Amino acid sequence: MNQDRELPPYPPARNAWDYPPPPISRHWRWAPIAAIALAAIVGTGLIVASVVIMGKDFPGIIQDDQIVSVIDRECDIMTETVKSMPIKGSSTEQAKIVTDQNQAITNMLTEVRKLDEDVLKADPPTISWLDDWDTLIAAREAYAEQLRDGYDTDFRIPRDTHGDRIYERMDLVWLTSPVCEVPEELLEPYPADVSAV
Repeated sequence: MNQDRELPPYPPARNAWDYPPPPISRHWRWAPIAAIALAAIVGTGLIVASVVIMGKDFPGIIQDDQIVSVIDRECDIMTETVKSMPIKGSSTEQAKIVTDQNQAITNMLTEVRKLDEDVLKADPPTISWLDDWDTLIAAREAYAEQLRDGYDTDFRIPRDTHGDRIYERMDLVWLTSPVCEVPEELLEPYPADVSAV
């Protein structure tokens, strides 16, 4: 190969925008318009669905704003109180802590039940939810009594008529995020260094 041969010059630099755009089929021109129209239809449908859902009364859901507001406030107080009372000490001391935790639940229920009776009855799941809390308190009090009597016993979580643990349906009465979940401390009333079987 001849090293002295002169190389051809580079073509002049050109901007990519100097070239014409590739041809676009007429059929594709409608795609963006169709996409925008579809997005508008879907968006409108979601808004309508949200309005319908929020206005619908679901038989197993607590929805009344006044009730939800009170439960939200009182449940926060109850949960923080229960968490501040870890189970510890002798059986007698543990029994007293369980009873004190129960009192925190009772205080919450008392505040909710102060609402107008007609308001509570108008949202039936609220009554069932309150009754479930009463059932949980009774089971925990029976457990505390056994501790006071010196029995080495485990706490049995009450079950509903379907055999499911009662707190599962208590946590399912909310339309979106849980307003008041049953604290784990109430379901496992054992000292921190002891695990239930």
